[in-house]
Amino acid sequence: MAPFLPPLLRLPNEILEHIALELALIDPVGPPSDLIPFLLTCRQINHVLSCARNQHLYRRIFIGMFDITAAKRRFGPKVMQAPNLSAQLRIYCTALQHIRQGDIYSPTVFDDFWELLFLAFENDGKNNVQLEWAGLGAFIDRFVR
Repeated sequence: MAPFLPPLLRLPNEILEHIALELALIDPVGPPSDLIPFLLTCRQINHVLSCARNQHLYRRIFIGMFDITAAKRRFGPKVMQAPNLSAQLRIYCTALQHIRQGDIYSPTVFDDFWELLFLAFENDGKNNVQLEWAGLGAFIDRFVR
């Protein structure tokens, strides 16, 4: 007798990936927090959709959240590879969360500023929305004062 498999786990991985992408981009401003409950549904979904196993998904999330045209123009097509954008998604989301938390004494504040500087330089519209969400203007004002 075959073990019972819930209907959600019978879906092809491509469908699970599409569901994850839609969840991640429900609100493309700020980290893709709507994706987290889906990843925590069960081990198999987490395994299939993990960043380590599915960099293509996180590349697509990055493209939905951040501007890529300036970086592509400056650095060439290599920047568009899934491992690069997947890693950059984590870096940018972490920096944005740190700034939003407002801790001007954080040990990562200078690294965060560096990443957010790239976001500002590569802005074609989406990046500015992310920086506003993080409250960068108010954070810089508090940091300087």
